[in-house]
Amino acid sequence: MAGITRRVTFQNLRQTFCSDIVASTGDLLYASEQAGHSSVKITGDYYAHYRPGQKRHIMDGLDERVRQAAQQQ
Repeated sequence: MAGITRRVTFQNLRQTFCSDIVASTGDLLYASEQAGHSSVKITGDYYAHYRPGQKRHIMDGLDERVRQAAQQQ
């Protein structure tokens, strides 16, 4: 890839930092504070999809119902 350069900007680093915070901790408030966003809603709009297991409770509930049904048979 000779001749191709990629410019890394402060914004790229900031987005990577916030993505890593949310992916590793799920803490949108902390990421929002670090990013300097005026509201945690802004952070959530951009980074919520990085939250680990945010819908895990749904799958856990389904697993439990399947286990109960299997025990009843």
